[in-house]
Amino acid sequence: MYAHGWTAIDPSDWHAVHLRRLCADGSIVVFPRYQVGGAGDTFQNSVAPYRRGLQRAFARIGGPKLPVVAAGYSFGATLAFYLGTHAKAWKLPVPRAVYSIFPTGPIDGVPPGRMAPTTDVTILAGDQDEVVGRAGADQLFGLLAAHPARSKHFRLVRSKPGFVASHEALKGTGAKVFGIFWAPLDALADGGRG
Repeated sequence: MYAHGWTAIDPSDWHAVHLRRLCADGSIVVFPRYQVGGAGDTFQNSVAPYRRGLQRAFARIGGPKLPVVAAGYSFGATLAFYLGTHAKAWKLPVPRAVYSIFPTGPIDGVPPGRMAPTTDVTILAGDQDEVVGRAGADQLFGLLAAHPARSKHFRLVRSKPGFVASHEALKGTGAKVFGIFWAPLDALADGGRG
């Protein structure tokens, strides 16, 4: 499951090359569109369509029989985290892993639940993220205080020559971007297929 960033609602957008690769390797990628593109699009109003989209998709592909990795970027990273904390209440498979890239942080008025102790959680923040900074990542990681230490990981993505860890860094191409962002997701997906 991959939750898109705010306004990146087209699955054939910049992330398509990476999602196609996951599919080619044997994964089923669910891309729930949670925005309709109108004045009613708010973070709070996006949770219900995200949940409904996932429920429809998992009903079609077999639901709890498949291992699930919840991944997302920016606001989608927060939604992936929320799936990890609300999966049972939403009648969805509990993800074996959550991979949250540069999350916006908790959604006002929509409290997260408690992460299943069996879910491995990785949260990434960029050292030059000019959009969300690391505040959202720090807040979500703080919600994992009771989560098993071996199952929670915080990664500060650091800038280096030829790479700036800005909010848009994930949209880049090349070996550095693949190695930093997509190779770890591939490894999580491989673990679920194995």
